[in-house]
Amino acid sequence: VSPVVELLAQNALGNISTDQAEAGITSLRNHDLREDFNKYVYEKGINFQQALTVRGGSKNMAWNMSGGWDNNTSTLKEKYSRINFRTGQTFKITPALELTTGLDYTQSTATAGKTGYEQTRAQLGSLPVYTSLADNNGNALPVLYQYRGAYTDTAGAGKLLDWNWYPLTDYKQIKNTTNLQSVYVNAGLTYKLNKYISLNVKYQYGKQVTDGKALYNIGSYFTRDVINTYTVLNTASGQPLYNVPKGAILDNERNLLETQHIRGQSNYNRQWSNHEINFLAGAEYRKINGTYNSFRTYGYDPDILTTGLVDYKTKFANYLTTNQTLIPSRNGFGETDNRNISFYGNAAYTLRHKYTVSASARRDASNLFGATPNNRWLPLWSAGVAWDISKEDFYSIHDISLLKFRVSYGASGNADPSRSAYTILDYNTVSQYTQLPIARISQYKNNTLSWEKVNMLNAGIDFSLFGNRLQGSIEYYYKKGVNLFGTTPVDYTGLPLDFVVKNVASIAGHGFDIGLNSKNIIGKINWSTQLNLNFNKDKVLHYYLLNKQGSNFTNGNFYSAIEGKPVYALYDYKWAGLDPLTGDPQGYYQEQVSKNYYDLTGPNTLITDMKYIGPTLPTATASVGNTISWNNISVTVRITGKFGYWFQRSSINYTNLFTNRVGHPDYTMRWQQPGDEKTTDVPSIIYPANLKRDNFYEHSEVLATKA
Repeated sequence: VSPVVELLAQNALGNISTDQAEAGITSLRNHDLREDFNKYVYEKGINFQQALTVRGGSKNMAWNMSGGWDNNTSTLKEKYSRINFRTGQTFKITPALELTTGLDYTQSTATAGKTGYEQTRAQLGSLPVYTSLADNNGNALPVLYQYRGAYTDTAGAGKLLDWNWYPLTDYKQIKNTTNLQSVYVNAGLTYKLNKYISLNVKYQYGKQVTDGKALYNIGSYFTRDVINTYTVLNTASGQPLYNVPKGAILDNERNLLETQHIRGQSNYNRQWSNHEINFLAGAEYRKINGTYNSFRTYGYDPDILTTGLVDYKTKFANYLTTNQTLIPSRNGFGETDNRNISFYGNAAYTLRHKYTVSASARRDASNLFGATPNNRWLPLWSAGVAWDISKEDFYSIHDISLLKFRVSYGASGNADPSRSAYTILDYNTVSQYTQLPIARISQYKNNTLSWEKVNMLNAGIDFSLFGNRLQGSIEYYYKKGVNLFGTTPVDYTGLPLDFVVKNVASIAGHGFDIGLNSKNIIGKINWSTQLNLNFNKDKVLHYYLLNKQGSNFTNGNFYSAIEGKPVYALYDYKWAGLDPLTGDPQGYYQEQVSKNYYDLTGPNTLITDMKYIGPTLPTATASVGNTISWNNISVTVRITGKFGYWFQRSSINYTNLFTNRVGHPDYTMRWQQPGDEKTTDVPSIIYPANLKRDNFYEHSEVLATKA
């Protein structure tokens, strides 16, 4: 190992002075030692950032600190500010005992700004695109929203609040802020029994509080709409009775997240003669507790901090519909408590620096899976071997200085916090008559629910050629997920359900990872290239489909889960071209050409009747980068690509055009006269539009495109 690399490693451990650390960092920059340094600190378990940070302190104490401040304002006047502070200390209490402490504090505030164009357009719905938001003098104009202008101008004979919406200035009446504060503290003790064995224990506590406040002043459309909706006009005097008090509406929300994490670990590392042993074993406990509450205040006055009273129990006549409804309340509370415990161990033995055998094991438990030990606990393990053939006496390929083979196999687990082995009751509503909570069963007891499990085989080759000018690795992997959560039928005589979620699904995937690094020019000017290639395929081994109707599979952005096909795949309606006389899109229904769009897209067309196009996630990715450096200046250029997958191209949708004024350039390519079907696949325009006709074309194979 280079003396410079060793020096920086000692810096990370706090064993050298600041001047020595600065000299080491300078040397690292001026020499081609980065790869040696990266490899060394990784093998020794040294924190990379610590190794390159000049820290203060003395022989028995070291410290570091950092801080940051952000203050951002967007073009829509959205504001975000953040303050962060981090510090860490290391104390050598005795030559064998070391104490480390750390603190990380963050405080941020986000404030909403103006309403963006897209949000305004979505709220406007089908209004013409030339709708004016302001007059010639820049004064905000009311825009039709939810209600007709003739109604809002005359409702209540002038006794109600202004019921118009002014999108240009409405944001001024709304103040929406989110404040976040988080603090994480940690402490650790390390005790060296001797030069081979060390013991350490670490503890971390974290607390994060998020406060959200949305203030809708009485000038905002939201507040005026709510007040007007529940206002009653006295039939005799015509005076309004405000069941929702006049004033602002204030929504408050608080989320509190507390985490605790404690870990104890023993380490044994020894080298002698031709042998090397590395062993560690430990246990850790994690707890995450979250609480949530929200409430709404009506009639709020932010200047004198007063509120109004609201009757949430009585139904009032809706001014618009005359239906009897309750005044909405946002009061709510929630709490989650997740706990996990793990025991783990890892051991590796190396003989003559060329034969390595490794193994790891751990056992995890979660409170999600009830009291049955077999379901609550999950044993996980892995084992591997490696052979550095380039160190054998018979090896004589001088141009390949490193040639190492390795293979491993192991199992990992996964738990879904939203699933539980217990019967779960949700108290998320209150009876309008008794004002007592109502309980609903959201999940039924499932004693068989357990961890998801993933088994993985990995085999690889590491190599170095031409005096380390070209280095790389080639890896093959095979993954199989079993006991995955999926839907399965259940005896509905026992439960009011047809299906439940259990550990019933399984998937598999395999692929190659190839990485190459070359040093093309070494000298005053250095040029290096990095190339990464990845190839993968996956398929569903077992999954029960709740509904096989084809229209449920026309969106390739979610998992389709058809057995034998990729987890995420694109399926389309079969295409039979355009009708030469009318330009209508045609498909196949029961193997016959059809224009009956109800049949083509309806419940009788199953996934088995549709065409499988291909995966919607990349099956191959590539990345190549070139870095040119001179002295302390370097420039990197990188290009990446994704291949081997499909997407559904958008096109003209006449229903969307007439209803929402949303067009598409394909409109100019539409069928207009007989013979056009030979040069275009864009259907003819019809009015009124046929929604099912548009849906068939939108999800037909003619629009499937290689990504």
